[in-house]
Amino acid sequence: MQEPQELELWRYLKSQRELASSLIEGESLGQVAPRFIEIVAHLLRWEAGALWEVVGEEEPLRLVSGWSAPNLDARPLWRRSRELSFDKGTGLPGDAWQSGQIALAPDYRDYPTTAPRYQVSAELGLEAALAIPVPTGSPDRVLAVAEFHTTSFNPQSEELMALLTGFADQLGTFIARRRAEAKSAEAERLRNHLAEVVRGTQDAVLSKDLEGIVTSWNPPASRLYGYSAEEAIGRHISFIVPPDHKDEEKVILDRVKRGERLETYETERIRADGTRVAVSLTVSPIRSPIRGLVGASVVARDTTAEVRRRRAQDFLVAASRLLDSSLDLTQTARTIVSTAVPELADLCLIEFCRADGWLGD
Repeated sequence: MQEPQELELWRYLKSQRELASSLIEGESLGQVAPRFIEIVAHLLRWEAGALWEVVGEEEPLRLVSGWSAPNLDARPLWRRSRELSFDKGTGLPGDAWQSGQIALAPDYRDYPTTAPRYQVSAELGLEAALAIPVPTGSPDRVLAVAEFHTTSFNPQSEELMALLTGFADQLGTFIARRRAEAKSAEAERLRNHLAEVVRGTQDAVLSKDLEGIVTSWNPPASRLYGYSAEEAIGRHISFIVPPDHKDEEKVILDRVKRGERLETYETERIRADGTRVAVSLTVSPIRSPIRGLVGASVVARDTTAEVRRRRAQDFLVAASRLLDSSLDLTQTARTIVSTAVPELADLCLIEFCRADGWLGD
């Protein structure tokens, strides 16, 4: 005949195997939550339990699943729970979330006015509850809270409470892993979507790391700058930056490192043949779900023709003002020429219509 201590150890080991199997086979928190609650409730020999998920620091806990023993219908308790908003520090689940430690209410009758679900619990014959943060320890690491209710409270052994802490840590690892996998999958979908967008766009698109090294380069970028992807990737972005803009790249990267997005940044770049091209840049930070900020994407649009058109318009406006500002025709012509060169052109010639009908002077 087995000793009581051996029977208790066997019960602990059986629960551990069941939990491990559930976490291995489970695909989501919603799938494993009911089994986790049932396993822990059986260990405690308590009649009801629920799991709350921490969605965000500023958001209330979200009730994932509730469970109760066959001899207790706890659905009124879970309905009432969904009606309430448990923020950090509010109610028993909120207390466990805030402290990162197991929170215990050994007798509801001590908190008839402050326990938000006291009336429902009393009607169900429940008299005590405890809440276990998942995982236990630092409040900043709490990902969920498991709470349990009983009709008859008996203090639990230190060994059992240590085991429950271990169970909570295992569930915490499961939640963290599933969240990381979900983020990774979402990031992969986003990368694939962006890759399709980049391939289909007519704008020059490139990416660079936080040191300014080019990591991607699409065909329109090759057409705009005159370098192939093989020539550009792996080089510092400064190879297309004019010497008189040499400090510009550091300013852009510093802003990216602060998480800023630069819209319609107008500047100049140098093509492979040495000619300058006016561009409008949109620079956006690139973030990895795991590593955080890793680089920047740059969308460049050739604005050379637009810049020339604006300069021509500005020149015409200035020339009109100059014509009205002086009666000295020769001086006015010289002023107009000096205004056009070198801002608008390398050469400017004004021909006057002479009295004989010929152009000259």
